[in-house]
Amino acid sequence: MSHYRIFNQVIESAFPLPELPAAKGEPHLVISEHAPVTEQTEPFEKRYVWRGRDGVEICRVSRRSECYRFSYPDQATFLMPDSDHMLCARHSSCSPETFRHLLINQAIPRLMAHQGRLILHASAVSLKAGECFLFLGDSGYGKSTLAASLLAAGAIVLADDCVELSVHRGRVYARGAFPGLRLRDDSQRQALPLQRELIHSMGSYNGKQVFRVAQMPDAGYRVTQAFALNSPLSPTSDLSYQRIDGMQAVMIMLRGLFRLDPAKDADRGPEFASVCALFAAGLEVTQLAYPRDFERLVDVQRYLLATADSGVPPVR
Repeated sequence: MSHYRIFNQVIESAFPLPELPAAKGEPHLVISEHAPVTEQTEPFEKRYVWRGRDGVEICRVSRRSECYRFSYPDQATFLMPDSDHMLCARHSSCSPETFRHLLINQAIPRLMAHQGRLILHASAVSLKAGECFLFLGDSGYGKSTLAASLLAAGAIVLADDCVELSVHRGRVYARGAFPGLRLRDDSQRQALPLQRELIHSMGSYNGKQVFRVAQMPDAGYRVTQAFALNSPLSPTSDLSYQRIDGMQAVMIMLRGLFRLDPAKDADRGPEFASVCALFAAGLEVTQLAYPRDFERLVDVQRYLLATADSGVPPVR
């Protein structure tokens, strides 16, 4: 069993996790290997099913008493009997790289959210020392590509998919899960021209490659702005941005949170209170729309650099 750090927590894992830095100390989460569990041997109650845009099942969430199970067809199964332990089974057809992706970017963040942490589906990039921007959006919205283009312009990428948010002394801070980028070939060529360490390829799963981009920061970065990206399916010919306030901003943040049980609505009060605390500490959300054209990324870079320098989005 080896020890690693994700966010600011030490985990103990029976599986090697080269994406994460080594760590010492008492683990907050223990990850062990487990034989695959079938419905015939241990029945679970179905709670939720994620499906892709083509309708194919991606993940099935089920529960038995307080034990949750996340099943990725032909890939992996994760059992979570409590908030401090996880039992994992990699299917024979799943590559070690895909298994680690599901563990680090899906299973662990959801279990840590169950521990009461505020874990958000977002990328985080620092353009100014000690400060960072968040980029929110569903998978395929271009968070990683935008982060890669900013990295090439001199920024620091804290995370490309998953961040933990907290409030400390009246300010909002973010920590990344691990400092890596997952990019398709076209994004890697166009947005990340500099040579980076390739950790592994996820070609069999989603066609992306995983690159190491920095060392894990020891401290959180203060969040000065969160940007909600427009859908690539909503075409736009120019860069535009608009401040979002009130309940609409709160709902954007709530939709981006990782949850262990997406079907459980009764216990959302603490989540709502935690998100409201972010806005009470000064978090601002801006809708950012831009054409998904690599040549136009320079316009987005200029806008974000001007925002970082001034502390507020420029007025158009």
